Amino acid sequence: MKNKRLKISLVVLGLLIIGIPGIDLIIAKSKTDRLVQGLLNSKNCTLELDSIGEQRIADMLMVEDPGFYSHKGLDFRSPGAGWTTISQGLVKLFYFKQFHPGLSKIRLMLITRLVFDPSVSKADQLKLFYSYAYLGNYNDGSEIHGFSNGAKFYFRKNFSELTHDEYLSLTAMLLNPNRYRIDKYPERNRERVERIKKLIRGECQPIDWKDCELEGCK
Repeated sequence: MKNKRLKISLVVLGLLIIGIPGIDLIIAKSKTDRLVQGLLNSKNCTLELDSIGEQRIADMLMVEDPGFYSHKGLDFRSPGAGWTTISQGLVKLFYFKQFHPGLSKIRLMLITRLVFDPSVSKADQLKLFYSYAYLGNYNDGSEIHGFSNGAKFYFRKNFSELTHDEYLSLTAMLLNPNRYRIDKYPERNRERVERIKKLIRGECQPIDWKDCELEGCK
């Protein structure tokens, strides 16, 4: 009897392990189009890619997601790519109320690879990223999202008024906004910006795909 119960328990556990990701994908697929259109049409989505400029977009991608246009949501090959692509970051932000390492990471990768990236164009992903990327916190503790809000808070400027160095300062914060905050840790931010500039000029390369800190560009 005990062996029978054990077998039944193992079967149920196996079905749960197999079934939960499948249910997640079905739910994610059913809401993706409506979710993305709502975000793109939101008042928070203010930056058009044309207003950012091809060169600035290319510079940001070289740092944040070098394989963005070629990968299908996941990238563990491109030097400096790190564990999380732009696509994964958006899925984490929009599909998870709470995120915990382990099972949540597996769910994140599945939704990104099988639902989000196939359904959302790269252009729309970029527009969402520029509008909703996390860039630290306001003085009251609420979160700063998007380059437009980041420009206003950290530089008291509209995004279109940013110098290229100021733009790179915001880009430098993307990896870890609290560690590289331009207002609290200007020297730390400046050092990362210098590494980014070396990378953009082709003077260095990340050591491997995990080298998000650009240790290869010291």
